[in-house]
Amino acid sequence: MKFGPSPFNYNFVIDIIAAKGLEALATFSISKYVHDAATLGYNHFEIGLDIFQTFPIPILREELEKLHQIKKELNISYSCHFPFLSLDFSGPNQFIREGSISAIIDIYNLLKDIESDIDCFVLHPTGETTTEILHYISDLEIKLFAVEMFKQNAIHSVNTFIAKTGINLRKLAIENLDFPLKPTLEIIKETQTRFCLDTAHLLGDSAENLDVCEVLRDNYDLISEIHLQEYNTNSQDSMSDHAALGTTCKITAEFFEVLNSRKFQGPLIFELEDHEIRESCEYIRKIYPAHQGLPHF
Repeated sequence: MKFGPSPFNYNFVIDIIAAKGLEALATFSISKYVHDAATLGYNHFEIGLDIFQTFPIPILREELEKLHQIKKELNISYSCHFPFLSLDFSGPNQFIREGSISAIIDIYNLLKDIESDIDCFVLHPTGETTTEILHYISDLEIKLFAVEMFKQNAIHSVNTFIAKTGINLRKLAIENLDFPLKPTLEIIKETQTRFCLDTAHLLGDSAENLDVCEVLRDNYDLISEIHLQEYNTNSQDSMSDHAALGTTCKITAEFFEVLNSRKFQGPLIFELEDHEIRESCEYIRKIYPAHQGLPHF
């Protein structure tokens, strides 16, 4: 199994600014963090791209060349998580959808030089506006209409992005969010893309009450990447709805047995803080001793 961190988030950047000042962002090195992760025993690294559009952090050609060399020398693989903050591929405003597509195209084009080194690009098909509207609607019939409208908007936006970039469909993975799973899977099938299964988002959807292992088995052939974490039940008081494995013990040994028996080749990404990743690794070692690929803290 391939395990990897995804450390590039707002807290990460804020910590850099607090420690070294805003000017430190001008010399930010992606490759340094990737190299450090590889030396810890990670065999995958997810590059979160939001910070490169919301902070003055450049993506330099020499940094991309270093990533290419690290991949060859340390046998580490990469995925990239497209920006999602303030973006919405599915919302009701046409101009925001078009702007969101342009934002994703812009960051994708910056990475063209190392596209062959990137196994997967993760994309959010819906955004905060869509989520807020659906939470606001109480009438079931109206909600079903809204879900269908947002689904069609997302399909159109994803297809537009594909047409304008020519991205390899096998590399584009749609992530499940706070949006019903069935229409999410319909977006994936309509656009002929792949599935990024986020276990926290699945566990947090109390309305659907889905079983993680069942979803994994039913959609295994579509899945190219897994975001591995539990749901933070106090997410309203936190910047993240993610929690360490073992918080509620909803991810069981059965989950890893399914992956192992099917010889899952994609990465399992921890979208967690360092201490939560350590807790998660200890939990995996405890419930599934047959694991392979965990970092050696």
